[in-house]
Amino acid sequence: FLTDRNMNIIEANDRAFEAYQRSREELLGMSLYKIRSPEARRTLEQERRILDEIGYSTYETVHVRKDGTYMPLEISARKVEIEGVKYFQAICRDITERKLAEETLKESEERFRKIFEESPISIAMTGKDLAIIRANPAFCKMLGYSEDDVKSVTLRNFTPPDYAASDDVGLLRLVAEEIPVYHTENRFIRKDSSVIWGSTTISIIRNNNDEVQYFLVMIEDITQRKQAESELIAAKEKAEESDRLKTAFLHNV
Repeated sequence: FLTDRNMNIIEANDRAFEAYQRSREELLGMSLYKIRSPEARRTLEQERRILDEIGYSTYETVHVRKDGTYMPLEISARKVEIEGVKYFQAICRDITERKLAEETLKESEERFRKIFEESPISIAMTGKDLAIIRANPAFCKMLGYSEDDVKSVTLRNFTPPDYAASDDVGLLRLVAEEIPVYHTENRFIRKDSSVIWGSTTISIIRNNNDEVQYFLVMIEDITQRKQAESELIAAKEKAEESDRLKTAFLHNV
């Protein structure tokens, strides 16, 4: 667009006529105010003043086609002088697809936030160095800490040293994409020094360049299961010992 200082369109290219679904006669002479969405009209005067004072501006706004549909735009505008007369030139880029992508990402992030916060499974997000960036309420409750307490602390701070070597190997295989997720069973030391067992699953969140950005760690408290397994093994060993004693006794008889 080329507009006068009152924001009336005095020239436009063919793409503008096509995008706004208007003929040359309809569009030329029209005020930018009329092709803006009601919400976007409020900022038009402020944008005109910035252009007049600074000489250029880039911003996002929403325009309206002839059929009433909205068109989100990124506008690069500048003040120009033609034969001693000042005008505003605006290059408008349709950013509909970008806005849809942003909205989809926002919805996805909101769903992830809801799952993250409300999950009964302990979940933590860490950096590449396994330092905790975020931890959900279930994770904090499981270990007895607040989220502020665990932030910037690595997962290794909560596990006995004898698990570190196997974890390092598993994470290297995960980063190399040899395995889709890394699963292990570790002991964890709570704030009160008590020890629990956790079934741990670690996956990778990568950026657009396929580089490792975060680790997503999910831990299920399996302490009761481990205790039950231990009791079952002890009972089995006791029964086997009892059988050995009975056999020895019978042999002696």
